Amino acid sequence: MRVLGIDQSLTSTGLVVLQDLELVAYKVVASKLFGAARIDDIRRQTLAFHKEHGVDHWALEGYSYKSPNGMAQSGELGGMLRLQHLMTFKAEILVVAPSTRMKYATGKGSVDKDIILGYCLKKWGVDFLDEKGANDLADAYVIARVATHFFRLKGGLPIENEKLLSYERDAVLALLAPPKKKG
Repeated sequence: MRVLGIDQSLTSTGLVVLQDLELVAYKVVASKLFGAARIDDIRRQTLAFHKEHGVDHWALEGYSYKSPNGMAQSGELGGMLRLQHLMTFKAEILVVAPSTRMKYATGKGSVDKDIILGYCLKKWGVDFLDEKGANDLADAYVIARVATHFFRLKGGLPIENEKLLSYERDAVLALLAPPKKKG
């Protein structure tokens, strides 16, 4: 199973493909265009990367509501990627909240962006330090790891078969059974 982790941004979208938790490919997508043309360009580049690497599932980082700058355009990009996923797979995309990504990587739901980059190297031996968009790649990598476990479990693989730390398991299980909405 190949999973594409996406850390979407209008300036530097991180894309990481994993197959059974092994790094297959990665890319930082950027566009010099503006407005809707930029959003479409990022969508097209993401879809081309998907096709190039034979991806089975996508996982997208959820919105960071603590970062209101550019929220409308970021929302448009997220919406465009969700729509592209729906058209490609005829299924909803897996959305991984920033706090879930951080908890899976570090055991804490809130950490500085550079911390995730260090955990990629320390925990999993994946070095994006010298790459342009290193933080975006690190976030996309963690999103892809979370998604790999999620889709394995959703496909019926018992959690006991997954080699997860307790906080990693908790982060993945929270996606399988999200909290019920109040009201």
